[in-house]
Amino acid sequence: MPVPHGTPAETISPAEIIRAQAAALGLELTDAQLPGVLDNAALLTRYAALVNAVPLPDTCEPAFEYTP
Repeated sequence: MPVPHGTPAETISPAEIIRAQAAALGLELTDAQLPGVLDNAALLTRYAALVNAVPLPDTCEPAFEYTP
């Protein structure tokens, strides 16, 4: 179901956002795939929050090489 223009983001469900993003990318997303995509999006959101919670001062030097 299309979301009317000007709808506050807080009232749009995560499923509607994922479906709109998939459509914008030209990806077909079936009803069977949606729960897994929603779970992964929630997981990645939590990971992003962890990364964004680390304070980095502007004086940090960039890492030019990553070695795990």
